[in-house]
Amino acid sequence: MAIWDKAKDASVDARRKDEECHARAMHEVQSGQRRDGLWAKAVTSTGGDETAAKLAYFKLLVQAIRDDDHIAMRSAQAQSSIAQQPSYQPHPPPSPPIQKPGLLKSLWFWFLVLLATLILVFGFLPFVLDGRPTFAHWVVAGFWLVVIHYALKKLFPSAKT
Repeated sequence: MAIWDKAKDASVDARRKDEECHARAMHEVQSGQRRDGLWAKAVTSTGGDETAAKLAYFKLLVQAIRDDDHIAMRSAQAQSSIAQQPSYQPHPPPSPPIQKPGLLKSLWFWFLVLLATLILVFGFLPFVLDGRPTFAHWVVAGFWLVVIHYALKKLFPSAKT
């Protein structure tokens, strides 16, 4: 279909809609219904001339019917788009799953805690309590505490140690 055919079709549709609006306006006038706001606007725009006011009222009525059709069409479009959209239900963002350390990590953790305890109790405290700690004892104890600290950081990188 050529672009000219589409333009011609649109023009024909517009004329048919215009004809329908005029027919509905004529039916409304013949049935004795009158929209007071439009009538007042027509009378004031014509300076009180009754014949000219009737013509102006008819033009305003046709435009009002077009507006009513447009509003009805937009309302129907809005209703259909609302019906097509899934209902929005806000959900809180999912919290990250809590990951429990595996068995191997747990065993390593408790082994390191036990090692640190053994170093403290059997390797370092007797020298402190006996009153004979040397610089070498401090270095050895510090070395093992640094090794344990490093191992814990590698096992549990997100934990603050």
